[in-house]
Amino acid sequence: ISAFCATAEWDEIVREYEKGNMFLAELAGFLSQHVNYEIPALRKQIEKATAQMRDLDKKAADYEGSARDLDQKYRDACKEIGIEGKNLEAELLQVPLGLPALYEQLLAAMAVEEFENVISYYSEFAAYTSGTTVDVLPEIKAARSAGAEVPRSQIPDTVHDAVAQRVAAAAHVQSSEEHTEIDWGGVQDADPAIQWDLPAAPEGGSQQLDAVPKEPTSINWDMSSTCPSAGAEETTTDTPSINWDISVSDAPQPDSSVEPVPSINWDVSPVDSGAGEPAIQWEDPQVASGSSGALDLSDFAIEVTDAGTDAGAAMVPRSMLLEDPQRRADVISELMELRDFYEQRLAEQCSSDAVSGATAASNAPASVQQESTDQLERAVTSVKNILQLLDNEHAQQMILLGSSATFLRRMVDQLKVRLDTADRMRTNAAAARRKRADLAASAEGTGPRIKEIIAAIRMRQQKLQEGISKLYDGRVVNIIGKINTLH
Repeated sequence: ISAFCATAEWDEIVREYEKGNMFLAELAGFLSQHVNYEIPALRKQIEKATAQMRDLDKKAADYEGSARDLDQKYRDACKEIGIEGKNLEAELLQVPLGLPALYEQLLAAMAVEEFENVISYYSEFAAYTSGTTVDVLPEIKAARSAGAEVPRSQIPDTVHDAVAQRVAAAAHVQSSEEHTEIDWGGVQDADPAIQWDLPAAPEGGSQQLDAVPKEPTSINWDMSSTCPSAGAEETTTDTPSINWDISVSDAPQPDSSVEPVPSINWDVSPVDSGAGEPAIQWEDPQVASGSSGALDLSDFAIEVTDAGTDAGAAMVPRSMLLEDPQRRADVISELMELRDFYEQRLAEQCSSDAVSGATAASNAPASVQQESTDQLERAVTSVKNILQLLDNEHAQQMILLGSSATFLRRMVDQLKVRLDTADRMRTNAAAARRKRADLAASAEGTGPRIKEIIAAIRMRQQKLQEGISKLYDGRVVNIIGKINTLH
């Protein structure tokens, strides 16, 4: 009966709702709202998300491309310096260790016979033009005359200290890298669990406190007591004791069968004090006997032993000559002087005034006049090749890394900036990819929602057409317009 009453009430509500065609107005409002506003808004949302996804794809590709470029620049910079780039500071500290080999290569290049002819011609030309003997290229000549080793006294102490600090810093960093892992002495192969010497708990139950052994195993420190308490019976154990190699002085033994323990010999002889007990004699026997007490050194001789080679006479590799910044700068300056001289001579030889110049130099020595254009060109090439050993970016970086801690930190910071920037680019690319995925998920969820709305519109359109048709005696009513273009 209650269900029948409820149905009757709903029927009455429907009749009231259909009375005056109120439902037709509501259907028309629903269709107008969704066709003109809801569907276009959702479609614009999808279009906007699609455009944003395209932009995010482009941004992610740009970020990833920038990260690859920065990584490549980082690898190129490390390759140019001569490091791998895994541990910047440690590897950069190792770079200056190649300076001795570089300096030795430079000195070997200046020691060849061809370069000796270059220096000889320049010296003769300078002597001819000045009219007197001129000491030219003193640093280059000193470097060429040096043997495989030179006295340490020729190298300033500041240079020795700088080289020692550089080598020590590189060795310290290398040692730190080799000991980054703790050596547990083979414990890795053992059972890592701590052995508490407790019995296992019964299956399905918890460990009980009373299960602990009442006599736990004690720690064996590998020591034993050697001083038994008074009145206690002395026992002998197999446990080894610590041997301090110190024995107690002789004392009266209660048991004559026990052998006396050897005593420490302090090399002090007791004297009789008259009281029946020996006493230590602290005064000098000579003083006690009336002597002056002065120490007689006539029976002694002082022998001085050789403590080693004199620091000033010690020999060091000749490459240490160029570790001195001032001497190195002078050598470079003299090499530039040579290069400019031969380039000028070559230009004069090739100019239109070469004939008049040769006539003017007719009184010059034969060694000055006989230099040909080919010889001048070879001299220019030889000097440039030697100068290039030091006058290049890699060599300058090696020198600066070995002499300036500030340059080392700046180099580390510059290289790290590229790595950090590349990491930020990759982070931005990943963020763009995530945002793009979120937009794609939102767009994919909007598509089914539009389809559901269109299905609801079709159903209400059909009901609206049927309701209007009833008002006009069953005539066929078709709603036309944008509603029919929805898909």
